[in-house]
Amino acid sequence: MNMDWAKKSPAALVGACLVLATLIFLFDLTTPRGVAGAAPYIALVLLGFWAPWWHFVYLLAGLASLFTVVDYYASADVGIPTWMVLFNRGLALLTVWLAAMFCSLIKKNEGKFRAAIDHASDGIVNFDPEGIIESFNQGAERIFGYAQGEIVGQSVGLLIPIAHNAVHEHLIANFPDRGIAGMINKVSLFQARHKNGKVFPIEVSVSPVRQGAHLSYIGILRDISERAEAEERIQILSRAIEQSPVSVVITDPQGIIEYVNAKFTETSGYAPVEVIGKNTNILKSLEAQPNQYQALWETISSGKEWRGTFQNVNKRGDPYWESAVVSPIRNAAGAITHYLSVKEDITERLATEKQLAHALKLEATGQLTSGIAHDFNNILTIISGNLQLLMDEDAIRENAELKEILADVLSAANDGAELVNRLLLLLRKSKPTASHVYVNRLLTNLRNLLARMLDKTIEVTVEVGKDVHTTFVDPYQLESAILNLAVNARDAMPAGGTLRIESSLKTVDAHTPTGNPVLRPGSYLAIKVSDTGAGMDAEVLSHVLEPFYTTKAEGKGTGLGLSMVHAFAKRSGGDVHIESSPGAGTAITLYLPESTPHGEEQKGRPAPDYLPTGNETILVVEDNPNVRRFAVRTLKNLGYQVVETDNSDAAVEVMTRGNPAIDLLFSDIVIPGKNNGFSLASWVKARDPNIRVLLTTGITPGLLDAQIDHDENFILLRKPYTLERLAFAVRERLNS
Repeated sequence: MNMDWAKKSPAALVGACLVLATLIFLFDLTTPRGVAGAAPYIALVLLGFWAPWWHFVYLLAGLASLFTVVDYYASADVGIPTWMVLFNRGLALLTVWLAAMFCSLIKKNEGKFRAAIDHASDGIVNFDPEGIIESFNQGAERIFGYAQGEIVGQSVGLLIPIAHNAVHEHLIANFPDRGIAGMINKVSLFQARHKNGKVFPIEVSVSPVRQGAHLSYIGILRDISERAEAEERIQILSRAIEQSPVSVVITDPQGIIEYVNAKFTETSGYAPVEVIGKNTNILKSLEAQPNQYQALWETISSGKEWRGTFQNVNKRGDPYWESAVVSPIRNAAGAITHYLSVKEDITERLATEKQLAHALKLEATGQLTSGIAHDFNNILTIISGNLQLLMDEDAIRENAELKEILADVLSAANDGAELVNRLLLLLRKSKPTASHVYVNRLLTNLRNLLARMLDKTIEVTVEVGKDVHTTFVDPYQLESAILNLAVNARDAMPAGGTLRIESSLKTVDAHTPTGNPVLRPGSYLAIKVSDTGAGMDAEVLSHVLEPFYTTKAEGKGTGLGLSMVHAFAKRSGGDVHIESSPGAGTAITLYLPESTPHGEEQKGRPAPDYLPTGNETILVVEDNPNVRRFAVRTLKNLGYQVVETDNSDAAVEVMTRGNPAIDLLFSDIVIPGKNNGFSLASWVKARDPNIRVLLTTGITPGLLDAQIDHDENFILLRKPYTLERLAFAVRERLNS
């Protein structure tokens, strides 16, 4: 029996009760006194059960009692015994009040149950098998925004997002057989729709309720928006930690590992299953300082954060350096429950910093060396130039012993010039200049240097091929490459052995198997440097050309030697081939393209029997009086007219005066005055493009070096220059 109207309209219920009471009173009044006409008042009391007030039942019971008594006195007496009438009336009153008590008790319990339902934080919705809502508690009102009066009698489809209507219709169509079977007594996750249209996640548990033949369902719903947001934040945090570019380790207060991320596995080589449950000591290096770990634990145990670097060992046993921050994790009570360690592998960074420090040290050394080299080249120019002038004197030519002594001194001066050039190249203060290099002559000259440089226990042999001639490379870079290979061979033979250097000619065509080196068809000069050392296995051999890769102890090598040799060979159009095996030594072959000289200056070329002369006018600008004196004397002996100055301001005055007319400006780059040699030359060419320019310096500053190389108007004659080099350079420039 549906009595919802009574709950919706209490006034209608009161009116109905009054009408029913009146009708029962009139009915009882018309019946004989002995008839149980008061019995229908029980219906009046039961009607009060649907009232929204539990005490309303007692009011109706009181009204029924009053009418029962009144009817006793007002009814007609038909001669029935009084005791029977009183018994009849008393039984009616007892029944009325018993009904009132039971209704009141049920009403109170229902009120408590209803209050419990209405005040529940979860939403409780009762609906029939067609999905029509029968009840809707206050929790559901808070969750969905609908008042009970708005939603009762409506379809549960109002609470489902429009996008999910098809799912809802499918469930309703299959109620109660199949559609809801998978949801009964289970917690399911759904998307719900608020009255304002907002979609949010809910947790739903559905249970069937059967009242006689009537079947309905009760759904308990919980808004999990905040929990879902919290879980999403946790998932984001978890993904961030898992995908972090730094290692993350979480331990308990005793240092037992409970979590590691993917970067930790990548860095250490240990999978999570291999370290979880173990102490962090598993990573400790033998090189680690005990005091450092003690300080770490003292710091974090006191609740403070620790920062620092330390060395660990990966799964392969290789040491690596890490920069770490270790912080305590506290619970709500402030007690330390875990430690969080965030670590970054800085092994490569430290290596790079070490290389940078080494480079800066070389740079500082180079700055000092540059200044020394400039002055030293001036000295060598004076020595070698004046020795050549002396050797041309008739008295010297006739004295063979004295001529031999002067030749030895000149050779020593030339060796000093070569030494300065090598030093400047090593310090990157001299730009490489390619020329046609006689390889056999270079190897023969290096033999004595290697014999002095290497241990006495190492025998140096040099064998050159007769068909080996020239290659077009920078001679100092080629020397540096061979010296690098010789040093590596020495390190591979700590107990002594044999270092063998050979040269040969190799022709490559489309059908020639070249093996390891990548060579284009053509002729190549092969320089093979072999040793009788320990050799290398396949693993080392596969990495040996990589920059910074070294098998030497720390401080014994940078790992750049072979990579620099390889880079030099590739820049020169050749390649490097390595043959080695454990116990059989190592042979490294440097392939360089063969070249054909066309009259260019060649390394080690014998001096010509004649010197070119001329009668043009040359302006010499040189601040070193001894160097200037040698240059002026040489040029005058060759027939030239010479004007000399020691600064750029005087040179400008000579050029401005125009008397005599200058054919060639021969100037040092580093000179006193408002202009250096380069800016002076630029001013001269702007004034008169027909004047030739020849510049000279003991060491070329980087900026001027680049400017000279990209301007065909300026040619550089490097100090120390010999009489022959000066003569040919001046004549070539005047003829250009």
